[in-house]
Amino acid sequence: MLSFAIIFIQRQYVLNFLEEKALEEHALTGNRFIKHLNNRLIIAETLATNIAKLGLIMPKDESVFKSHIPAIINLDLAANVIAGGGIWPEPDWFSSGVERRSFFWGRNNEGVLEYYDDYNDPKGNGYHHEEWYVPSRYMSNRGCYWSRSYVDPYSFQPMITCTIAMKEEEKFIGVSTIDLKLEGIADLLQEGMKTIGGYAFIIDRNDKFISFPSQKMVQLGEEGKTEIEKREYIDINALTKRNSVFADLAHEVQAYTVLQKAGVDDGTSDSYIADVSRKVDEDSYQIDSAEAEKIARFVIRKNESVMYSGEVIQPHHVKIPNDIILGEPSYASIFVLPHMDWRVVLVTPETVIARYADKMFLKITVITLFALAIVLMGFFISVQRIVVAPLNSIIRKLRANSSAGEEIVYLDENSPNEIGQISKWYNTRTRELVESKKDAEKANLAKSDFLANISHELRTPMNGIIGLTSLLLDTPLDDEQKKYVDAVLMSGDSLLLLLNDILDFSKIEAGELILEEMPFNLRESMQHVVNLMSPIASRKRIVLNFKYTDMASSSLIGDPTRIGQIITNLIGNAVKFTEKGHVTLEVLVEKGKQPDFVTAVFRIADTGIGIPENAHGLLFQKFSQADSSTSRKFGGTGLGLAISKNLVEMMGGDISFKSVVGEGTTFTVVLPLKAAAEEVAFNKKNRLPLQEQQTENIFMTKKVLLVDDHPVNIMFAEKLLRKIGFKDIDKAENGVQALQCVNEVEGSYDLILMDCQMPEMDGFEASQNIRSLELKSGNKRTPIIAMTAHAMEKDRDMCMKAGMDDYISKPVVPEKLYSVIKQWVADTSSEQKSSCAAAGEQVQEEAVSVVDMSRLLLFTDGDMEQEKMLVDVFLNVGRSSLQTLEEHIQGRASNEDWKMASHKLKGSASQIGANGLAQMCAAAEAENLGSMDKKKSLVADITASLEGISRFFESRWV
Repeated sequence: MLSFAIIFIQRQYVLNFLEEKALEEHALTGNRFIKHLNNRLIIAETLATNIAKLGLIMPKDESVFKSHIPAIINLDLAANVIAGGGIWPEPDWFSSGVERRSFFWGRNNEGVLEYYDDYNDPKGNGYHHEEWYVPSRYMSNRGCYWSRSYVDPYSFQPMITCTIAMKEEEKFIGVSTIDLKLEGIADLLQEGMKTIGGYAFIIDRNDKFISFPSQKMVQLGEEGKTEIEKREYIDINALTKRNSVFADLAHEVQAYTVLQKAGVDDGTSDSYIADVSRKVDEDSYQIDSAEAEKIARFVIRKNESVMYSGEVIQPHHVKIPNDIILGEPSYASIFVLPHMDWRVVLVTPETVIARYADKMFLKITVITLFALAIVLMGFFISVQRIVVAPLNSIIRKLRANSSAGEEIVYLDENSPNEIGQISKWYNTRTRELVESKKDAEKANLAKSDFLANISHELRTPMNGIIGLTSLLLDTPLDDEQKKYVDAVLMSGDSLLLLLNDILDFSKIEAGELILEEMPFNLRESMQHVVNLMSPIASRKRIVLNFKYTDMASSSLIGDPTRIGQIITNLIGNAVKFTEKGHVTLEVLVEKGKQPDFVTAVFRIADTGIGIPENAHGLLFQKFSQADSSTSRKFGGTGLGLAISKNLVEMMGGDISFKSVVGEGTTFTVVLPLKAAAEEVAFNKKNRLPLQEQQTENIFMTKKVLLVDDHPVNIMFAEKLLRKIGFKDIDKAENGVQALQCVNEVEGSYDLILMDCQMPEMDGFEASQNIRSLELKSGNKRTPIIAMTAHAMEKDRDMCMKAGMDDYISKPVVPEKLYSVIKQWVADTSSEQKSSCAAAGEQVQEEAVSVVDMSRLLLFTDGDMEQEKMLVDVFLNVGRSSLQTLEEHIQGRASNEDWKMASHKLKGSASQIGANGLAQMCAAAEAENLGSMDKKKSLVADITASLEGISRFFESRWV
């Protein structure tokens, strides 16, 4: 009896264990399905959200809407899952007196995106009363409303629509949508179920099937009138009527929804739910009262997560006596997608689990009876060795996994029995889960990259708006016009700051923000921040105090720009939230815990409004402020503190705060910084390393080749080179001439400064040819430094791949040029000393905004004759380039001629400080393949700007 009792206990133990593991596998498989589905949902919601944001900032112009919106819908990464989308405004919003003015694009039978105007037909109910439109009016957050599922009339595949509400100052003004294909979901489900046996299906919020292993069982079929209706899926109640075997599973699925799972008592009154339900029912001809109530409870739920966090969803496990497909007792796991109330159901036959249990039971029985026939002791030893010990080992490792954090503990697969199979099965699934986690992290990084790209694309036109508005301020304006232009300029600056914050934060999330390591003087950096913020504080009649205590060296190594960004942000917040009183910055530098390190402590204290205690936990979260009214009263996006916290943590520091409502707030930042080996002086000379300093003349005997197609750039660069000591300078206008110079020069050049974009042969090809000539001739390798207006990181990489050695972006900063050249040109023959005067000491503060005179005086040192010569060369280049642009308008010059002329004039304008003209030329260069009307407008603007610059210098030289 004892032996049978032991066998029974062991069998139950193994059976329970395997049942537990099977249900865990259900959870893993279900979450893998949900992850794949969420990837599609994230794409749809991200695109719809960006369309909504774009629609709110674009001018209400049909051509603008039709040129920008399709580009987002038709992104390559989403083309295979996105069926269409667009913007659907409220009556009179886009155009006064126009009730229906939608902008919708959908894919045709060939998969090509086409614009459809059908929804603007005044006949019919109108899109404002569609099921996918009406509920968005009442969403309690800014998330996506997912429509009921429907069959696409072209592909006969199931689809859903993501709807994002568009609001101006909290007023509902329409929606943006993305239509998402669900094609392939059923195949994906069945493929994944092969590993565990059984099948899977999905139903939507209204209990309607989205996928099922047998389509005929869940399609309307002959009950439908049209081909589309025949392919429409029925709901689970209809299937239960067709086959009562499905009733048990149908009851469990219907009972397990988001509302039942979370509970409907979320603090929302029944009267409010009834009111929203009534409005939804009345507004939409497609929604009945029962569905309206369900939608009302769903859309107004509080604390609903809008985006998809990637957290594992725990399923509801049930056992059903008989399954409609498998025809036997089975296990079902029900997963609820909280953001749309879909349910994913996995069904596995009970025999799959029992099979493993039976095999294990048979082996245990044979081994146990054989052992009992010899000696009773053998029985216990065999059981301990073969069953109990391996299972205990598995259990210990499984428990270790639950407390091991990031480290994954795998089971031993070497056992030549079912334990080994189970271990191998478990390890395989664990590895898949680890890979799934990595995929989720990659998806999050892709989201951040996408946000960064969108921010960059929006920032470019904003720079044009700000630049042209600044030029408009310099034209004759009356007081009212000037007030309006000032408001536009202020709004543009605010939006540009917001976009820069978003780009910074996306870089941090994507892990692409790199901190610099350079020597700097902390006292000087902080004094600069205080000087910058003092005028802002003074305008609010707030006193800005600065206290600096150094108990250790202030000469440090770190990233002064990012440290300044952190402190500027905190002081800016303090000033913004302080109505009266003072703001104080205290800096304490003391010895660090490690040798050669110091601890810098920054305290920013204010006498402002303070932060409520219940808002402390939200303070460093992105897009969060103390309460929703704060952003309306004081402005801001809630990104500044999130960026500051990330920067502090990247530097290995800590940020904290204390606050009392009505009395003020004190932020404390603690940063460990390395002490500089040499003292970094706190003076002007150190900030301008070429200014009034003596340096060894290592350049006098060196020969340099300067390659650039812009006469103005050649003149500027030649002057800078001569200032730092070069005497022997050859010049070339393109890559072909540069190769001729290299071939003809006796010996070889000591340095080549190479532009990248030039006619006939660009700098990349020229550099590659020069490297080939060096290999053939055996001459020494000449340092080639790119000196170009292309300032992106990818451009630097292209220069390096072409054989160049270093890189300087235009406009050229003299100190940077000197520093880079000195790294590559060494003096081996002269011990002479000479002074290198820095360019750009004089700055004419009264210079008008037509030309930044500080830039021009950088190269002329106040010499009027040199200034006239330089400006004459610039004006000649300008007139020549303008003639090419006009010939293009007349059809006598190509697009490439237009692009080269724009680029040439842009570089020349930047060099003399004509920043407004440079921005216009940059816009013209970008408009290379654009419309002729836009090009004509740009030519007119460039002409006016050139004439203004000419008049400015004529009056200056009188």
